[in-house]
Amino acid sequence: MPPKRQLPLTRASRPTSPQKAPSMPGAMLFYVAVLVVGAAVIARLFYLQVVRYDHFRAEAKAEQLKKFELPPTRGVISAHDGDNTLPLVLNERLYTVIADPVEVKNDHKTAVELSAILKIDSRDLEKRFAKTESRYEVVGTKVNEDLKNQIEKQKLLGIYVREKSYRTYPQGQLGAQTLGFVNDDNQGQYGLEGFMNDELSGKPGLLKAITDRDGVPLAASQGNVMTAPQNGKSVTLTIDLTLQRIAEEKLKIGLDRVTSPAGSVLIIDPNSGAVKAMASYPTYDPAQYGKVKDARLFSNPIVTDQLEPGSIMKPLLIGAALDSKSIDRNYSFIDQGYVKVDGITIKNAENWGIPNENLQGILQRSLNTGAVSILKQMGGGEVNEQARTKWHDYLTNHYQFGKETGIEQSAESAGSVASPGKGSGLNVQYANMSFGQGIGVTLMQMAAAESSLINGGTYWQPHLVDKLDGKVVAPKMVRANVVSPEVSQVVRNLMIQVAGTNYRSSLRKGYNVGGKTGTAEITGPDGNYYKDRFNGTFVGFVGGNQPQYLVIVEVKEPKLASSATAGLTAAAPVFGDVSQALMDSGAVLPSN
Repeated sequence: MPPKRQLPLTRASRPTSPQKAPSMPGAMLFYVAVLVVGAAVIARLFYLQVVRYDHFRAEAKAEQLKKFELPPTRGVISAHDGDNTLPLVLNERLYTVIADPVEVKNDHKTAVELSAILKIDSRDLEKRFAKTESRYEVVGTKVNEDLKNQIEKQKLLGIYVREKSYRTYPQGQLGAQTLGFVNDDNQGQYGLEGFMNDELSGKPGLLKAITDRDGVPLAASQGNVMTAPQNGKSVTLTIDLTLQRIAEEKLKIGLDRVTSPAGSVLIIDPNSGAVKAMASYPTYDPAQYGKVKDARLFSNPIVTDQLEPGSIMKPLLIGAALDSKSIDRNYSFIDQGYVKVDGITIKNAENWGIPNENLQGILQRSLNTGAVSILKQMGGGEVNEQARTKWHDYLTNHYQFGKETGIEQSAESAGSVASPGKGSGLNVQYANMSFGQGIGVTLMQMAAAESSLINGGTYWQPHLVDKLDGKVVAPKMVRANVVSPEVSQVVRNLMIQVAGTNYRSSLRKGYNVGGKTGTAEITGPDGNYYKDRFNGTFVGFVGGNQPQYLVIVEVKEPKLASSATAGLTAAAPVFGDVSQALMDSGAVLPSN
């Protein structure tokens, strides 16, 4: 069969390839792009110059405003010197040099010229000028008037000189840990400066000035606003400079005598709570605080450090037992040289071999067994919950332990007193607390408590500030009837009798001197007591008809042939030296 003949395809039925859209010439594309970009720019300009005009105008004005702080003068701190007052802390007017890296136009040239004046490395300055993210770089401190004038004469763009007061100490390092210091940011640190920073520092003034493009204030501008600085308040302390020198001098002599690394002396007026002297060693020079390598030197250990006070707690125990009528002034007990509490044996430091002991004997021979026997009487004959609760009440509510005293010092410790009803081994712990072990107190707390015991029974808040901006700050009574006046008299007489026997070197005709030693074992990191490491303490008073000054002493780890007598052989001699110097100075009035 012959093949079929294919008919020729017509144009309409013939397959066709896809056709491209006609291309736009390049010039046309460029034209469209220009139109789009131009429209965007016009829209953006309209937004910035019309819609956001007020906002950006305010921002531009703000860029022109520069704040010039007018520093206040920090309050002067003074202390008593007899009938006069003398400054402990003054202010010296010096200058701080500040750079604004954004405004420094020629980093190298400015660095070279400024380094020649300040005698500092120009390369370091140039690096700091390169920190354009910073607008405030302190490049010189404590600059004197002559150097300040040289810098201003150079008219260096971006370099400012600001007046600043720096603390100076006319009495040297006297009372350094009580005072504290002021850092480079004008913030009080430690001691009184830290506690009263707000009152002492005042409030800065403020000058807002419209400036030209070089940052120079336009003084005639109506936009200037000035707020005068409020200077800090002046403070007059209760500290007596003569007594402060006595305390520091006699403490150092006493520590050297027994090769002790550290210690403290506190002198307080028991009739008002006014602190007359606080001395601790080692100490530092507040004018050179930046050179101190051990920051612990900045703290005032009299208020920051807890200690186990040892047997200076025994007068407080006797006062509590007499006041609660658990015993009377004729109390005595049979001393076997030891006593057992819940199977634990408590001994005296020495076996005196005197079986029948009264209250004076308990204090005079510092009998731990006697203290425990008194605590038993507070419990009806046993160390029990009743005894613990009653002793805890006197410790915390009468003598105010476990609470900050409120003394004008930073970082004061509240101490620690074990709860009478929570925990294990409480009977043994409270037995130890009766003679000053197993409890954490500060020397300031002890001084305030002992003061209330001997002054007739009034707890005065310890305080350092006598006047604030010339106005007298009245003493604050925290509690009346800590113990009754009669009990106070009994304990005071007991302490006078003890001093008359044990501390004869402290005595002088026409004056009344009383006291009590304390020796406390030191705890190790495992919580157990070392057998050969002790701290010595002493609390005593001196006066005429009435106690005028209470003195408390701590001597840390004295090197003695028998460290178990640290209170008697290390701390008591310091009290003797201090009390004799107080009488020599005329600060103590003799009895009529």
